[in-house]
Amino acid sequence: MSVDSFIKGMQRANANRKQRQTKQQANTVTGKPVVVAPSPAVVASPGFDLEAFRLDIIRKAIAKIMFNKQKEMNK
Repeated sequence: MSVDSFIKGMQRANANRKQRQTKQQANTVTGKPVVVAPSPAVVASPGFDLEAFRLDIIRKAIAKIMFNKQKEMNK
């Protein structure tokens, strides 16, 4: 990857981030709920279930927390 393409990618990412933040701040100031739509790539993929993915992450986080608590209790 060349340096020029890396710099252009970073500039594009920063511009997108700034645009999202401005939109989110505008929605927050007006009192409307902020709704962030999932990425079009995630929505377009046929075999991806976003809700199942979220539940899986939550399940893993709870298991990790419980494991750490058990380890702490056994010290």
